[in-house]
Parts: sequence; structure tokens; C-alpha cells
Amino acid sequence: MNDTVRKLIIRYDVRADDTIANGRTFIDMNSDKTPGNPDGMYTQEVPLAGIISQPRMSFIVGDKTIDLKYPDDFIASSARLQPEIRIDN
Repeated sequence: MNDTVRKLIIRYDVRADDTIANGRTFIDMNSDKTPGNPDGMYTQEVPLAGIISQPRMSFIVGDKTIDLKYPDDFIASSARLQPEIRIDN
């Protein structure tokens, strides 16, 4: 069993009735000063960004604009953090 707080791996005997007994230290990782937890997990705070899109698409042919309906007429996705993405020509 991993005891992340105490940086120990504990080992137990499993009895015939599936209960555990005789817990004892298997690995003591308190001398390890590298970042992270004994189970290998390391967390780092990072800024997060949410993306909510309202995709719109249209074609302009001469003086006529053809609006397409999302998601019936097209599918669009972008992970770029900017308010608008345009494709001209």
C-alpha cells in the first residue's frame, strides 16, 4: 500500500479470509528529495483556459452571402486562444 503522506510503501500479509495483517515498511522513500510523490505523481499549478466556441461560417459570392448552419453544414474546432480566426481567399 502506498502511504504518500509518510512516503512509505507498506506491505501486508493477506489472510485466508481476505483480510490483511502484519503491516510493515517495505520501502521508505524519505531520503528521496526529488519532487513528486512516491507513487510517481507530480502536480504543478498552471494557468488554465476555457474555450467556448460559437462557430459561424459563410460564403460570399458576388453580392450574395450564404450562411452555413453548425453542425448541420460544417464542423469547426480550434484550440487557439484568440477571438476570431479568418480565412480570406
